[in-house]
Amino acid sequence: MGILSCSVHSVDVLVIGAGQAGICAAYELQKRGFTGFAGTLGADDGVTKWRKKPALGTFVVLDAEDAPGGAWQHRWPTLTMATVNHIADLPGQPIEEMDDDAPARLFVPAYFAEFEYENDLPILRPVCVYAVKNAEDETARVDAEKTATGKDEVKEFSLLAADTPAGTRQESSQPGLLEAHTSAGIWRARFIINCTGTWRHPFVPYVSGAEKFRGKQYHTQTYPGPERFWKQRVLVVGGGVSAINHVEELAGEAKKVRWVTRTPPRWREPEHEHSLEQARGKRQGKRGASAGNRHSERNGGGNGSRHGESGLSPNAGRDAEERARARAEAGLPPLPVVAQTGLLLTEHVRELRASGILKRKPMFDSLDADGAWWAEKHENFDAIIWATGFRHDLGHLRPLKLRSPLGGIQMEGVRAARDSRVYLIGYGASASTVGARRDARIVAREIKQRM
Repeated sequence: MGILSCSVHSVDVLVIGAGQAGICAAYELQKRGFTGFAGTLGADDGVTKWRKKPALGTFVVLDAEDAPGGAWQHRWPTLTMATVNHIADLPGQPIEEMDDDAPARLFVPAYFAEFEYENDLPILRPVCVYAVKNAEDETARVDAEKTATGKDEVKEFSLLAADTPAGTRQESSQPGLLEAHTSAGIWRARFIINCTGTWRHPFVPYVSGAEKFRGKQYHTQTYPGPERFWKQRVLVVGGGVSAINHVEELAGEAKKVRWVTRTPPRWREPEHEHSLEQARGKRQGKRGASAGNRHSERNGGGNGSRHGESGLSPNAGRDAEERARARAEAGLPPLPVVAQTGLLLTEHVRELRASGILKRKPMFDSLDADGAWWAEKHENFDAIIWATGFRHDLGHLRPLKLRSPLGGIQMEGVRAARDSRVYLIGYGASASTVGARRDARIVAREIKQRM
């Protein structure tokens, strides 16, 4: 798809991001009567072809990736479907077959691509969103520039084309619109659904001496797989599932592996096996004993991971979501998933602990050119892997000043408390594949009501 040639475009709803949350939001909007577009914008005739006349409103999805799959297409090559965390089915398209040995970076993007194709979702990619502002502020700036130059340098173009039913057109200068500045022009919308996730915003804590270390430093985001560390001395930092995955893989390749965390891991026993069995029975009754179900069951009932953070009973899962929702509604920053759920002691994890592979060491005090210091004790390392998680990728929303004094974006349900035109999926209580799918339905239903 070519880069858009027109500078300003208008839709009723703009979805930012096309990972699982974004494509679920697009599906739910389309299901409720919102209309996307077909064909390439900026074609020679400059006309946007609509699939059908919009009965309710219009929407488009902007995705920064080159292809379907969101962050999944960037996972390390040795992450297989046997070791990923749980992936919820996309609406109307259950995962009927799953090869445990399939690389997640190939399997999941192919699943997402099929969903996009089957539902004919209006996704533009690659499009980077740089900033979201109030349209009236930008309109005032443009008017001032036009007055100063005496020229009309802004070419307006609306996605609400001439065949849109009367009364549904949104003028680009209408007060109350939001404006997204992107690599494909300016997009104005009545509502924005943000689904940008965390993958593009890795977190590495400050550690004294880190800049002096002469070895290689990686983050989970850039982890290349275990082969790169053959016969090396490797330090893995972090207390979540990714850290455990890296430690296990490196044990067979590296000369030495040290696993360090700031606090002792909070191991959690599997909860209420009878509840898990009951949930499995319900799933099988609904879909049959598909390969996806068998995979989920083998790894702890709803958690497709040997190292899983999930495996929660329904009540425990709801409790974790309620805690996350309470933090978001108070304006506090979201906690890492492992801080909410703990680390599940699956049978596989028990085996790793018994073998000594998962022998945790306290966090080091500092780094130097050759390695790490624990008080007066020093160890040499060739590489460090920071499995220290991610932060929400929300920098483009900064102009809207959504953050509370407590550091998080304060939420009212699925909306930002400081701007009810902005919806966030994948933030707070919806920061899971199941939560994202649920909140996509809630957001689409609420926007339809407000329209």
